[in-house]
Amino acid sequence: MTDTALTDTAMTDTAMTDTAMAETPTTRSSVGPAGFPRPGAVPYLAVADARAAIAWYVDAFGAVLAGEPYVMDDDRIGHAELVMGGGTIYLADAFDELGYTAPEPGRTPVSLMLPVDDTDAVLERVRAAGGRVEREPYDDYGQRNASLYDPFGHRWMLAGPAPGAPDPDVEPIRHGDVGYASWWSPDMEKAARFYADVLGWEYAEHEPGSPGRRITNLSQPRGLWQDDSVETGAGTLLLAYAVDNLEAAVRAVREAGGQAQDPVTEERRVVAHCADDQGLRFFLYAPEPGEVRPAANGSVPGDLGYITMEVRDSDRARAFYDAVLGYGSSEGSVEDGWQIDEARPMTGMAGGRAGAVVPMWKVTDVAAAIRRVRAAGGTAGEPDQRPYGMLADCHDDQGAHFYLGDT
Repeated sequence: MTDTALTDTAMTDTAMTDTAMAETPTTRSSVGPAGFPRPGAVPYLAVADARAAIAWYVDAFGAVLAGEPYVMDDDRIGHAELVMGGGTIYLADAFDELGYTAPEPGRTPVSLMLPVDDTDAVLERVRAAGGRVEREPYDDYGQRNASLYDPFGHRWMLAGPAPGAPDPDVEPIRHGDVGYASWWSPDMEKAARFYADVLGWEYAEHEPGSPGRRITNLSQPRGLWQDDSVETGAGTLLLAYAVDNLEAAVRAVREAGGQAQDPVTEERRVVAHCADDQGLRFFLYAPEPGEVRPAANGSVPGDLGYITMEVRDSDRARAFYDAVLGYGSSEGSVEDGWQIDEARPMTGMAGGRAGAVVPMWKVTDVAAAIRRVRAAGGTAGEPDQRPYGMLADCHDDQGAHFYLGDT
């Protein structure tokens, strides 16, 4: 084999390489700690036994072989590609006659940095597969690091997220987001049966003896509660807003003309029971570290996909929620209708109403969900195609108002 042949071999599958590179971010790795850079060059490793090395990198590093290796006439591997760490490496058997040699044991001039999602787990696989651990995991530079030698003489430096580091792809909950919502009904058992039939909700007890249930199969914490109060009527949605500073938010409620009880601990959360200056009830709470921001329109069927706040005086309501939660608003498409800016889940406000919070529950097939509403004893209008998706106006079997939507 000649130098030219070796070079030509490396070029035999450029389409495969181009695809692998095109699917990887151009400046940052998709694996490992946040901000880890993509390499400026593709490593081309020489190893004493390419077949064994491929198997080892697959087992220890979770590498994926891209295509079939190129096998030379003398049965040596002339070229192989492995996808790992959000990028691609090349390797081949050593060709000592050409000066393309594998490293001597313990003597290599190059270290390879490999981004991983779990440094400790990868290092344990390395250890089990016969690699030599040079340095155990340690935290530095905002990441979790370790170093090792593989059985073929190459030195690797692992870099993963530090314990407790936020996931860069997950947005944390913001001040004013609805982190928890609960459906309050005069007959909770009846409501539980209805929404299980219509939305597929599944339940568990909140606490032993609690007059409420947790809805367990949604993307965000949701609850179902018994409420015999006359003010609640047929049923309503109570919202719990995440706030950066609970004490300050309680003061803001009172200063804006609303009512707010002092914060208390309920089911391991610190919350404050509140009502706005028109009597609409809600909660404020201090979110836990790492709590995830709700999706704008829900993530799974049965999720809360949109919130409509029905208020008597929209001007007063917008001023109140701006003072407490920092909400801005923009004029909507209907008379005295407003879209709340940046709220999650998406929220609108409708003036001139009695005062209630009306949910839109996310479904995949509005027409099928309408049939389930009617079969369960509720009422449902015909589906209405809107610019943002299909919508249906419904009431449950106790008369509580809600919408179905496929946004």
